[in-house]
Amino acid sequence: MGDETANTNVTTHPFELVDHERWYDWWGSGDANLPDMVFDPTGTETVAFETECSTLGSDWETASDETASNGAYVTVKAGMNSTNAPPTGAGSTITIPFTVSKDSTYFVFALANGPTAQDDSAWWKIDDEDFATANGMGTVGWQWVKMGRRDLTAGEHTITLTYREDGLLVDKIAVSSFAYGPEELPAEDVAAAKCDV
Repeated sequence: MGDETANTNVTTHPFELVDHERWYDWWGSGDANLPDMVFDPTGTETVAFETECSTLGSDWETASDETASNGAYVTVKAGMNSTNAPPTGAGSTITIPFTVSKDSTYFVFALANGPTAQDDSAWWKIDDEDFATANGMGTVGWQWVKMGRRDLTAGEHTITLTYREDGLLVDKIAVSSFAYGPEELPAEDVAAAKCDV
């Protein structure tokens, strides 16, 4: 706010997946315009994908589960962990091309099953950016979890996932301009095409 003597050496909040930026986007504008807490998804855009239908590297395998969407999910092979840095092998990734129709902030969600604190994370990126960690994706059964957010331009993009911990199960990926998650959207908005598994 113009005070250059202020101490800016502060602790970063620990809430990695909270969309905190929307609360201070107005700073510096002179217009204290806080966002409404509106849960109406009208006008938002969501694209969702079955992970078993995407391009899987050789380190990944498809498994069946009648409670998963489309009856299947993907998981990295047992014993493959890379918690300090994203793996670089050719078989380490899942790639999903997608298209969005507008310039907007989009949120990336996974329909995941992270049964323990040692099985609840992955690396991910969009297009050519650096990989980011999605950690704390622990669930009770299949649940939607937010991986992060990105400002995207209208057009074609690619999301790439790679493994971090070997026990995370991933059923679907959704990219949405609706911040509150696919579980708040009508089922048809997050439906994905069936595929041969």
